[in-house]
Amino acid sequence: VTLYREIEMPFLKALARMEMNGIRVDEKKARRLTKKIEKDLTDLQIDVLEKLGEKYSLQTTLTGELKVVSNFNVASSQQLREKLLQLGIELTEKTDKGALSTDSKTLSSLKGKHPAIEPLLEFKQTQKLHTAFFVPLLDKIDVDGRVRPHFNDCGTKTVSDTLLPRKATKLQLHATVLS
Repeated sequence: VTLYREIEMPFLKALARMEMNGIRVDEKKARRLTKKIEKDLTDLQIDVLEKLGEKYSLQTTLTGELKVVSNFNVASSQQLREKLLQLGIELTEKTDKGALSTDSKTLSSLKGKHPAIEPLLEFKQTQKLHTAFFVPLLDKIDVDGRVRPHFNDCGTKTVSDTLLPRKATKLQLHATVLS
């Protein structure tokens, strides 16, 4: 009873306040950073395509942004795997489904084997940041400029898991970086 009254109840109240108050996000700054990341992705994509010897063209969208058009999709594991093998780069790691892996760990082990490897790694990391953090964050900002996580304080045994918001909203905790 003491544990419940002295630790769990105050903790639950603190979590409830965090959910109600939310985390302030500077939306303008978040949008600027998202645009910068999108430009970086375009630049990295061009760098990778050039180093792999793939053809591409640039188109300007209605919003004035550059778009890379190519038959080779830098984000496609299958196309990347085929291209690396074609270039004579040996892939040894396999995915859970048995296909040769082109994940970041595998690419890291291939540094120095081809000039496209390092920009490929940077592209993958930047793309993950963009799709897993920035884009979802912008969609979750309320009209008052706050993101409101919903914490799950039940069903876990570790403190770090206890503080993660439910669903795929873990990124909301990182929103404080933007404010």
